[in-house]
Amino acid sequence: MLREQFRLVILLLFTNNLLSQNQGQEILFVGHAFGSHKIVDNKIDPNLNIFLQREHDSLFNKIVLGGDFIYDCISDVEYQNFIDLLNKYDINFVIGNHENCNRIISLSYEKYGDINFYEKINNKLLIYLNTSIEEDNVEFDHLDYIINLVNKESPKEVLIFTHQLIYSKNDFDIRVNSRKYYKYGNNLFDKIFQEFYGGEITFHFFAGDIGAFSYTPYAFYESDENFKYYATGIGNKNNNKGILINIDNQININFVDLDSSKKEPLIKYNKFAVQLYQSPKLILFHIKDNFIFILTFITLLVMYI
Repeated sequence: MLREQFRLVILLLFTNNLLSQNQGQEILFVGHAFGSHKIVDNKIDPNLNIFLQREHDSLFNKIVLGGDFIYDCISDVEYQNFIDLLNKYDINFVIGNHENCNRIISLSYEKYGDINFYEKINNKLLIYLNTSIEEDNVEFDHLDYIINLVNKESPKEVLIFTHQLIYSKNDFDIRVNSRKYYKYGNNLFDKIFQEFYGGEITFHFFAGDIGAFSYTPYAFYESDENFKYYATGIGNKNNNKGILINIDNQININFVDLDSSKKEPLIKYNKFAVQLYQSPKLILFHIKDNFIFILTFITLLVMYI
């Protein structure tokens, strides 16, 4: 009798473990979650907070924050508010410019075991990377980390989460909130591209360094062979978008409006649409930034006509 009960317990433990490994997951990805730079409230964006309370367990059961979820890393009040948020929801995060500080780095080690970590859902490998790193930092090789994980886990698809849009090299491609730390990220992406582009494994790149200012992109999507690129960010006070990632036997990805909860197709924010949207203010910015040079050029042109 005891032997049969023991066998039953072992069977249940094995079955539960198997189910936990194969269970699907619905993820909400959001970038720049602290919201507007003009509002210092020591909390995440109020529109995002309302969305989390309204739609948790309905549209998603896990949250991934794509960096810049804290405005002031020194603020004890804001740090405690973030701890409360972590205790309330199932959250993973990657480090952005604003929280690239000792207390958030220590929190990442405490919660995830490192500042770079991963999980596997079914045959999908989810990799969380800290790419807020100076260009000359060679203490950690992200490429080796990714290659070793792919060899170890043999996934059919890989989802890489970063703060920086490591696949974007200039603002005329995609205008981001800040180009800080981008040299490291761009160099890393070039190595990933050389190693995996055109292969059998589909790579999904998610980033959160957009959407903080007016006329900067707030949602982005592009597909190129086996590489898929996504980005989203809030804070511009007009457009609040997130990304819903449904991971089961297949991956289903949509943008979601945080105000209306309406799902939106990826193609709506394709690269052409994003570049068209960002162009007016980007052109004006560069004219203003190079005003003296342009004025001198026009003056010389007029003199010699």
